[in-house]
Amino acid sequence: MDLPHRRIDRTRELERRGVRRTGRTRHVGTRRRQRDGNGAPHAPARAGDEGRRTRQVHGARIACRPDGPNGRLDDRCNRRPPRAARAKQTVVRLQDRVAIITECGRGETYGVVWARALAREGAVVVVADPDPARAEEVADALRAAGGQAAATVVDVGATPSCEALAAFALARFGRIDVLANTHHLWHDLRRDDTSDGYLHHVLDYNAVSILRTARAVLPAMRATGGRIVSLSSIGAWYLGGRPAEQ
Repeated sequence: MDLPHRRIDRTRELERRGVRRTGRTRHVGTRRRQRDGNGAPHAPARAGDEGRRTRQVHGARIACRPDGPNGRLDDRCNRRPPRAARAKQTVVRLQDRVAIITECGRGETYGVVWARALAREGAVVVVADPDPARAEEVADALRAAGGQAAATVVDVGATPSCEALAAFALARFGRIDVLANTHHLWHDLRRDDTSDGYLHHVLDYNAVSILRTARAVLPAMRATGGRIVSLSSIGAWYLGGRPAEQ
């Protein structure tokens, strides 16, 4: 809604331009003509429109646009190849790469899913879990499916254990290319324990430990390159089956 002083100012501007006001005030302004790639106005869209203020018809804009200032056609509409062509261009980048996955022996968790996917892509998976029996079980399943895997024990809450994990991968396979932090403390939370000690334990396990494991593999990744992936879950927003804010 126009304010009173704005209506007065617009009326005065129209009077200054010599525009006769009949009924509803119409906006009088200037149209900016579109430019082509070389800065010149577009050609008329239809024959006989020379000299008129027209804009080019949609759909023919890219097709009839001349070379731009860089001397090349504007192919913004054809940047991505077809889906079939993109599938043929897929490059497997994980063949014989060494990937460490933390805590992937607890049933159908993120770690187990990641371990299977990486093994299918040809990566060597280092299964790290606090329970050696669970870690060995997952590694055996990966090897039975045709993948390469090794199991070891890790305590992400202790720096020496994280450093030992990195040393194990280097001694066994000579490199570390991927670190997937999939460990989390959620299903076995002690909700009745409100002590400061347990609070610090949960925060350390779910947050600080990610920095601890990353720091352990960083020297090896600086030498050969690599990727660090840390996963979270929407379950962090829920407590007891309900949103935490409730």
